[in-house]
Amino acid sequence: MSVQHLTVESKSLLIGDEAAEALTEYAALVAKHGTGDRVKLRAFGSDGDEVTATIVLSAGTTMVTETSHNTLPEPNNGDAVRYMREQIRLFVTPPPARAPETDDEAAWETQFEF
Repeated sequence: MSVQHLTVESKSLLIGDEAAEALTEYAALVAKHGTGDRVKLRAFGSDGDEVTATIVLSAGTTMVTETSHNTLPEPNNGDAVRYMREQIRLFVTPPPARAPETDDEAAWETQFEF
């Protein structure tokens, strides 16, 4: 396992390879579909301290990942990687549309009233 440099806007962080791959793939799909999300990742800051970074993803998010020869251990981002992989799966293979679970059309429509 190794770490990669992640640069989001002007902030540089070190995250694990798996998190970097999932983040860039998810960010591309978020941009392609014109949606948005935020992901919290554990990382190492430029000073070497472990941090939690909240990364906002949208069509306007600019990020770069690059390999690193740093010997820091890979931060644990298992939950974030699982979340991003699930979101990627939903973009690639969306669930089928379902019929309303009720025969009462008026009751079904009220769930969409604001």
